[in-house]
Amino acid sequence: MKQIRADMFFVILAISLIVGVTVIYLRSITVALMTNICVGLSFACAYFSYKIIFGIDLFPYINLMATFILIGISCDNVFV
Repeated sequence: MKQIRADMFFVILAISLIVGVTVIYLRSITVALMTNICVGLSFACAYFSYKIIFGIDLFPYINLMATFILIGISCDNVFV
């Protein structure tokens, strides 16, 4: 669990760099923030599904590493 928390630093770094590059490229902070808010909301929905709907106590935190892939896909969709 300690290593996952340490790795989340890189997730936050990636999100902030991508927001910065998106703001510079599109010149719109709203679009840049909305793309990354969608990624955050998708994890909130996944956590809600695990805990409340299915009643599973263990949330596989390795799924949080998929954040890098989701951020890349969402930014690709914004630019296209």
